[in-house]
Amino acid sequence: MSSEIKENKEATKPITLLREDLISAIAKAINESKLPAFVIEGVLKDFIYEVHIASQRQLEADRQKWQDVLTEERKDKVINQQ
Repeated sequence: MSSEIKENKEATKPITLLREDLISAIAKAINESKLPAFVIEGVLKDFIYEVHIASQRQLEADRQKWQDVLTEERKDKVINQQ
């Protein structure tokens, strides 16, 4: 068992509940801001753009990590065949 799997055995809140908490927190922040809708819209557009950039970075990091794993597995197969 890899160390990543062992580390993730701690009790973590299900993603569906985390999502629900996030939605509630965002709605509360918006309601408490007392800003007009056109200001909130601009803020949310900027926020979504930043989230998109972070998502793309994570995708690239995950892709690179996966390629590294595949490369290492290929190396191990070659070594084991010798």
